[in-house]
This record gives sequence, structure tokens and C-alpha cells, in this order.
Amino acid sequence: MKYILFLLISVSAFAQNASNVTASSHKVLINGQSMQDDVLKFTREQLKEAVVTLDPAANLPEKTHIACFELTFPEKPRHVIGGNKVLVNVHQAISRLKSGDTVIIQNIKYQVPGDKTWHKYTGSQKIMIVE
Repeated sequence: MKYILFLLISVSAFAQNASNVTASSHKVLINGQSMQDDVLKFTREQLKEAVVTLDPAANLPEKTHIACFELTFPEKPRHVIGGNKVLVNVHQAISRLKSGDTVIIQNIKYQVPGDKTWHKYTGSQKIMIVE
């Protein structure tokens, strides 16, 4: 129930700020790996613990946070919205992935403290599951 509440709060915050979204020029990291790479390779456990962050070299304030991102799974395909860390309710879907399956992470939105503008990383990143 608290995850649904989190998602509703996140979605309503973006709806209010839809006109205040600009394309991001910052690099985004997943578990410390740059999203500039072609395909990132993670085990299922690494993906379950995945944390999306901004490149520390950008010298952004510490309180800058990732508010939302989407994971697209190969089955159905299904979109899941998470915060800066993959949510627990996503873990079951990740557990069903097999070696060689890919997940796509995209639509990463964040806000820098003191700036009312939401930034959106418009790229997407393939993550391949390895054993």
C-alpha cells in the first residue's frame, strides 16, 4: 500500500510540473556505471539492488535526487516506476528474468535543490541479465 501511495505522489508531482521539465545534460549512473555504454550487464541480484544516481563529477548538490524512472520488462511488456532505488515490488519480476533477457531503464526525472525545474534524462539504457 505504501508503494502505491509513493507512486501516486510521484505521478501527481510530475503532472503539476509537466511544463517545467527540461532535457538533462548530466550523466546518469546505474550502480556506478555510465548509461553511455551500449549494454550494461548485471546479475538479477545486482539489478534488484540497482541505484540510479547522477554523475558526481557534475558537482550537483548532495540533496539532488532521482524522483522517478521506468523499467520495461520483456514479459508483456510492462512498465514499472521506481524512485532512485529499485522498489521491492519489482523484485518478483526481476526474479523471473533469465540470463540473456534485457530490461530497459528510461524516463529518469530529477530535481536539483533550489531549482523548480524538473530535469529528464531522455536516453534509455539496455541492461542484460547475466549469470
